Amino acid sequence: ILLSNIYDDVREESVFWLGQQERAGVIPLLTATTQNDNSEEVREKAVFALSQVENETATDSLISLARKGKHSETRSKALFWLSEKASKKALDAIKDVVFDDDEDAEVQRQALFALTQIDDHDGVNELITIALTHHNPKLRKEAIFWLGQSEDERAVEALVEIVKK
Repeated sequence: ILLSNIYDDVREESVFWLGQQERAGVIPLLTATTQNDNSEEVREKAVFALSQVENETATDSLISLARKGKHSETRSKALFWLSEKASKKALDAIKDVVFDDDEDAEVQRQALFALTQIDDHDGVNELITIALTHHNPKLRKEAIFWLGQSEDERAVEALVEIVKK
């Protein structure tokens, strides 16, 4: 077991450095690693590595992982790193996960959290929509919590409207 852990540590490090290469050719390997590796730590490092590659193919791969990855932990990590990219495409993917009725509840919660991490409060409008319309009361309540943590004036206005209802 000890040798296996050492080997996984080496593989994690290798995956990390592949993501630093900024080469589109590493994306298929990293993507396959996120789906097929036996080590959760190696899979998570591969998701991070994908997030470091600055091109559309890597972003598309993260979106695909967030929407339909095999492992919920991997999907959650992909959602987080998408929120750091803060692109329109990433925002749409995160929103799709939150509103997917067939989605795992924990992955939906991670997607909701990802909305709070998007720079310039671009996720606030989506949090407002979730707070007002989502069919799951737990997600609505959590969206309200995150709106309360926001310093965005739109969040305050939405909370006032919710109280008035």
